[in-house]
Amino acid sequence: MLGFVTHSARHVAFVAALFALTLAPGAAAQAASAAPPAEPPPPLAPSPMTTPAAAAPAAAAPANGSCFPVCRDGFVCSESRCISLCNPPCAPDQFCIEGRRCDSAPQSPIHEPPPPRPVSFAERSHSMLAFHYGFSSTVDVAGEDGPSGPVLGANARTDLPIAKYILVGPMLEFAVTEPNYYLDLDVTLRARIPIDVGNVQVQIWGGMPIGLTFSFLKDDFAHSFTPDLDAFALGWNIGVLFGGAVHFSREFGLFTELGWQQHTMSHGREINGSVELVLDPWILNVGFVFRG
Repeated sequence: MLGFVTHSARHVAFVAALFALTLAPGAAAQAASAAPPAEPPPPLAPSPMTTPAAAAPAAAAPANGSCFPVCRDGFVCSESRCISLCNPPCAPDQFCIEGRRCDSAPQSPIHEPPPPRPVSFAERSHSMLAFHYGFSSTVDVAGEDGPSGPVLGANARTDLPIAKYILVGPMLEFAVTEPNYYLDLDVTLRARIPIDVGNVQVQIWGGMPIGLTFSFLKDDFAHSFTPDLDAFALGWNIGVLFGGAVHFSREFGLFTELGWQQHTMSHGREINGSVELVLDPWILNVGFVFRG
C-alpha cells in the first residue's frame, strides 16, 4: 500500500511540472507587457573624424573641383560640366569676356618672314659712268694713213655677276674723232677679283668689250672722196680693258681703266666700192661706280 502511494505521488508531481512549463511563456509575455518601457541608451560620443567641423571644408570645396580638367577662361563648372559665364552663351566663333560680353576670337599673331639674306660684295651688280679718252692716233683709211687726233667721249655700263669672279653686261659708248663720231652698243665680259676689307671694298679686273658700231662721218671728210662717201655705216668693235675700283660705301665708288680698242667701219659710195676706216687707239676710262 505504501509503495502504491509513493508511485502515485511521483506521477502527480511529473504532471504538475509539465503543466507549469506549458503556462510559463504566456506568463512571461504578460509580465513583459505589464512592465514599464526601458529608457534608450545614451548616445555615443561623436568620433573626431566625423565632426561637422571636419566635414565642412569638403562641403565648401570650389565648384571647379568637380570638373577635370579645370574649365578654361569664360566658363564655370556646374554639375561637373563647363558652362559659359555669358547668358545667353556666345556663338561658336566668339569668346565670353569677363562674363559680360561676347567677342570674336583673338587673332593669331602675324609671323613676319625672315629678313632677306645680306648680299655679299662679290654677289653685287654694279653700274659705271665714265669719261672716255682715246690717245691720239692715225685713222687707217683704205689701207693708208688718214686724219689723226684724240678720241673724246663717254660710256655707261652695267653688269651682273654670273659667278663669283665673272660679270657680264651691256655697255653704251659715244665718242668723237677727227673723221667721224660713233655710237657703240657692246657686251662687256669682265673677270674680276673682289676684295672686301671692311668699310672699303676693292675690285680689280680684266675685261673685253665687243659689239656693234654706228659710224657717222663728218661732212668735210665724206666730201673729200670722189664720189662722196655715205655718211652712215655699220661696223664692229672689240677691245681689252684692265681696271679697278674703290668703293667708299655700298652705293658709291671710283674706277679707272686702261686698254686698247679697235673700231672697223666700212662706208660705201656710188662707185669704186666702199672705204674702210680703222681706228685703234689706246684708251683711258675714268669715272664713277654705283651699286646696281
